[in-house]
Amino acid sequence: MCDQPNDTPIMSGANAARGEREGRLRLAGWAAVAFVLVALAVPWFLWRDATVVAGLPLWVWWHVGWMALASVVFYVFTKRAWGIGIVRADAGHGETTEADDPVDAEEVSQRG
Repeated sequence: MCDQPNDTPIMSGANAARGEREGRLRLAGWAAVAFVLVALAVPWFLWRDATVVAGLPLWVWWHVGWMALASVVFYVFTKRAWGIGIVRADAGHGETTEADDPVDAEEVSQRG
């Protein structure tokens, strides 16, 4: 067992390096997803297109679809990767670890 407040085992050696590499890959993957979403936010290629679908310009439908996609991506992000890239010093261990939850319930109760 571990005496850390968040019950995360202390990794050492090859496991720590592998965990750090996987964390960086996850961060890079989510950064790429964010970049693609931002790049698709403005439909530059539809600016001169006068196509109308169901009474609205095609670029409006593009935004409706983009907002739906962004909502789904953000939902998945909150369930799978919330807190990724947030680093905190672990009390008493002198190491820096990636936090699953940046604010512990104990910390909140101690502050208040």
